[in-house]
Amino acid sequence: MAKLLLINPSYYRTYGSNEGGLGNPIYPVMALACLAATARHAGHAVKIVDMSYRKYDPDFIRAILRAEKPDVLGITATTPLANQMRDISYIAKEVSPDIVTIGGGAHASAFPDETLRQSALDLVAFGEADWTIVDVLDGRPHSEIEGVCRRDGELVLTGAPRPMLADLDSLPNPAWALYPVD
Repeated sequence: MAKLLLINPSYYRTYGSNEGGLGNPIYPVMALACLAATARHAGHAVKIVDMSYRKYDPDFIRAILRAEKPDVLGITATTPLANQMRDISYIAKEVSPDIVTIGGGAHASAFPDETLRQSALDLVAFGEADWTIVDVLDGRPHSEIEGVCRRDGELVLTGAPRPMLADLDSLPNPAWALYPVD
């Protein structure tokens, strides 16, 4: 059993939450709840850290990584949050070079090679990553995992895309319980 930590970066001062903004779109990210569900279904331990409502704080991230000691760290990001994904990847490698870091979400799916090159991420998942994360947690060689961009020394290699899921009912229900209500 591997330990997975999933992080949703801070939206603070990004999505309308500044002084002139009209709203602050704080909501649980379905993608992380789905990834958590497939990982748990496969027997892995999962924790979600949703930082959407709080200021970005590198020391908070360091503390979480030291306390949780994840084997794998997954970070999701839209383009406005891509800088935080990059920063968090470097913080994770500072805390422990052994943490396998994987980036995902809209930005990573649109720009997998660039996202990998501009970060300390080990992998970038593009497309649907529900079973990709399980392959990583199960310890499959990264070169055999579909739907990832990976490093091979100085080279960045983009693998074949993972086929679209034919049966969405084959997925477990999202792990909403991992999001604290408060």
